[in-house]
Amino acid sequence: MHECPVQHVTMVIMQVQATFAGGLSEHLQAAGGANAGVAASLRESLGTASQLVDDLKADIHEGQNKLIQLAASKSE
Repeated sequence: MHECPVQHVTMVIMQVQATFAGGLSEHLQAAGGANAGVAASLRESLGTASQLVDDLKADIHEGQNKLIQLAASKSE
């Protein structure tokens, strides 16, 4: 069984997000307190990136549902 392209894109986005978050966490631990301002900025950037990923996933899901509805209406 083949994966739906939308599901594949969603999985890739989630993998990128997880990898980025893990790398950021390691970097912040290594930076310690000396770079608190940079660390705070990176945390904020991660929050923004996470929100963008969540929005993209929602848009992909909505688009997939619209395509399914369109295909169903054309087959009637």
